[in-house]
Amino acid sequence: MKKIYLRLSFWSVFTQMWFFVFFILGVYSCINITIELVSEPFGIIFDCRLIFKIILSYISPFVFAYFVIISYCGNITLNSTSIYVKNDPKKFGSRLCLEKIQYRASVKYSDIENIKIVSLRTNSKKKPVHFQVPYLVIANKKGKKVLFGLYFMTKRSVNSLLIELIKRVKATNKDFDADINKLVEDFSKVRCE
Repeated sequence: MKKIYLRLSFWSVFTQMWFFVFFILGVYSCINITIELVSEPFGIIFDCRLIFKIILSYISPFVFAYFVIISYCGNITLNSTSIYVKNDPKKFGSRLCLEKIQYRASVKYSDIENIKIVSLRTNSKKKPVHFQVPYLVIANKKGKKVLFGLYFMTKRSVNSLLIELIKRVKATNKDFDADINKLVEDFSKVRCE
């Protein structure tokens, strides 16, 4: 089975589609501004707009690349044996109260006992936060519950995640049963809260 990365929110889909276009346009802009700067005769005072364009042209591709890299951290990943998520380096909330939501977590498909979607006022380590967060809660056979944040996912991407996850769990545990429609409906209710 191939590896699948799922955090297909509007933001991550947008960055996947447009990242290379914006990066190429940024590099092209940098080259044009550099040519304009070099062709400017010495001794004449530079136009402030040219200096602003230079700064913006050279910084914007790197800022955009930084946000793309950050958006890929914390992806929910389905590999051949387990579902896992890496630490999410982003912090969410108001300026006065930034909180980290997702921490590293993983569960093997063969250990999954139950799946549900809930909204909690905790981070993935079950410590309180100041806002509601939708989670995919996976209970293993030992009774431990592992939380996977769905805070940036759309209904469509959650549906894709659940279909693939349930298919992989059923491949290792024939008795496993979960209702995808009810889980997606739960996600819709959780997102509206």
